[in-house]
Amino acid sequence: MEAEIQVVEGDPQASGRLEALSKTNSAQGLRALILWLNSQIDAGGAVDPAALANAEALAFELADAPEAPELRRIAAIGHAANSEFGKAFEIYSDATEIADSKGTLEAIFSRLVGQADDGDFLRTLYDQLPLAEKAAQTSGLRQELAGRAISLGMPAVAVRLLGQADPLSVQDKTLLARAALLELDPAAAVAHLKDLEGKQIEQIRAAALSRLGRHDEARAAYLRAGNPEGARAQSWHKGDWSSLDAPPDAVEQRFLETFGATSSQTKEVKGGPLTRARSLLEQSQAERETLSKMLDRLALPPDQQ
Repeated sequence: MEAEIQVVEGDPQASGRLEALSKTNSAQGLRALILWLNSQIDAGGAVDPAALANAEALAFELADAPEAPELRRIAAIGHAANSEFGKAFEIYSDATEIADSKGTLEAIFSRLVGQADDGDFLRTLYDQLPLAEKAAQTSGLRQELAGRAISLGMPAVAVRLLGQADPLSVQDKTLLARAALLELDPAAAVAHLKDLEGKQIEQIRAAALSRLGRHDEARAAYLRAGNPEGARAQSWHKGDWSSLDAPPDAVEQRFLETFGATSSQTKEVKGGPLTRARSLLEQSQAERETLSKMLDRLALPPDQQ
């Protein structure tokens, strides 16, 4: 009783007392084990492997006892807390035997999205996609799962998860727009963002409009997003070099001198055919270098390519 009160009050001595009690062969020991493991799970870190193994064994031995469903819940979440996701889902395979199966599933996926490395995350997400869709009915978890899937270049998976939203929130629609950009469908991205506002939204809208060739609208969206460099790039994409908000830098100035309307015509080169040919080759090389530098300047960020 004292240990339970200490847990409720957040007393740091509670953990040590519960650990000691959990090793006794008694009903109090079983209760202490459950409290101790739950306190570790609630803390958000790893779970003691020996105590976890004990809980899993007791869940099997006491299959018909009232504590068994709680022990199975702890075992499933505990393995997820220790990044043993395959074992966690193996225990969860019979969700009817687990206390609070919905909360347990959400806890497992929360651990997956929060602590698994990229490889484990993707493998587990694909293996458990039907369960992931079930967990995605919870908005915050859905958005975390979909956001990470998008960041790893898996927009189709994100769209399946976001399909569980009812109704779609602003964050859901924003993620759908990001997924559409990855799927090279800028028109869909623009549609998802209809009537939405905010700097992050304007940034995505601007990227989509740029891909559609609507550079004036993209420039305005970048300005609303507080991204003057993005707006400046749209002027270059459109070829409207007169609307630049600041004087051209060295790369831009060289491009204007080489390809702009006021660029100087090719000077006549005196000499024989070899001299003229060499001059043309040198001029062509300089133009290619100038163009390459400008294209690098205007390249899309990696997540938009």
